[in-house]
Amino acid sequence: SLLRAALDATGRLKLLDLGDRVADFVTYQDAEVRAAAIRALSRLGYLPAPAEVGLVAALHDEVEFVRVQAAHAAVLLDPEAAAPALWDLLGDPSWWVRRAAGESLARIAGIGVRELGRATESHPDRYARQMAVQILLDGGHLDAVGARRLREAG
Repeated sequence: SLLRAALDATGRLKLLDLGDRVADFVTYQDAEVRAAAIRALSRLGYLPAPAEVGLVAALHDEVEFVRVQAAHAAVLLDPEAAAPALWDLLGDPSWWVRRAAGESLARIAGIGVRELGRATESHPDRYARQMAVQILLDGGHLDAVGARRLREAG
């Protein structure tokens, strides 16, 4: 618990000098430590190069709360890599992961909202389509009439 607290403090206090050290824990054996490290990097707002592979792997972690944190932090990845990964996560079995993936997609400048729009109509998972509609509605990218039309269509 001390390690999780230290990682949390690093992120909350934006101790940028410790970013590389936080990256060491993205692949840690304990899921709570992995999630804390990913959350800290997200709060720091940058992804040290050594953490990139671990973050991408965390998007497919077997533990739901690790996937949630990874989906939030995916905005730190290159947009061309983040968007397809988040698109896939819109179809995750967990509502929380789908929500985090949609919110992160909306934050990716240029392609995120476009990908959410595409998901509303063509994502193979109906819950992903519904989440994309909800995220667009919540973000003001879609009005209530448009959201209702999309929900009724699929």
